[in-house]
Amino acid sequence: MNRVPVDESRLGGLTAIGVSPKTDPSGAQKKNFEGILQWVVEFLHRQEGQRSEVLQVTFTAPQEPTLPNGPVRLDGLYARHWDMNGKSGLSFDAERIVASSPPGGAGTKTAGKESD
Repeated sequence: MNRVPVDESRLGGLTAIGVSPKTDPSGAQKKNFEGILQWVVEFLHRQEGQRSEVLQVTFTAPQEPTLPNGPVRLDGLYARHWDMNGKSGLSFDAERIVASSPPGGAGTKTAGKESD
């Protein structure tokens, strides 16, 4: 399947609200092709003039990601279309969660895949 890069800057405001293991139907935690654990992070997505919604994004990390407080941005965000058993939709995965600091604010905090 093809992964399509997403221009995260057009999403509007994102706030991380929860993290849980990504599991298969048997309840076992999923891993990527390198054997690294996968996690689902939920974000509250707010756009001007629209209703808020929850966006679920998959991350790969050896341990549960620590979520930043406040607004975040997603580095390496991709969408993938899926179609299975007559159902279809979009799934999202990203490389990192980065705390967005207000203009003139202090540095950033990241969670997710280790930097190279």
